[in-house]
Amino acid sequence: MMIARENRDFAKQNPDMRSVTRLLNTAINYVNQNYMNDLPVKKLAEACLISETHFRRLFSQNMNMTPVEYINLVRVQKACELMNKTNYSMEAVAEKAGFATVSTMNRNFKKIVGSSPYHWKKYQRNYEKEVQRFKISAQKGWE
Repeated sequence: MMIARENRDFAKQNPDMRSVTRLLNTAINYVNQNYMNDLPVKKLAEACLISETHFRRLFSQNMNMTPVEYINLVRVQKACELMNKTNYSMEAVAEKAGFATVSTMNRNFKKIVGSSPYHWKKYQRNYEKEVQRFKISAQKGWE
């Protein structure tokens, strides 16, 4: 939602950005509603009614990350929430967060948070502090 607000404010100052902002909002909402499912970039592009190539270019230019990186960031956030609020096994957390395997979750979790999910859960690290290193910019998205 913060991204949407920042992009909305920027779009008011730059009319050409309005359509890009709408497109990004559509993609972000789609990811937030479907992160737990198989989510190829092609589906995001189709939801935005543009070609996959054009979608990848616009998303990357405006968000400073690829669509796949954003999907994985959302999934890691959901995995952290599940680990905090439930006693699910890591396999169940990975599945509910949308990762195909525990190995995929581990790899992405370590890349984003800086530790394995097992270590993070054991020491109750606060993922919000870890994820805050990604800053939002109205013009360029995540940095």
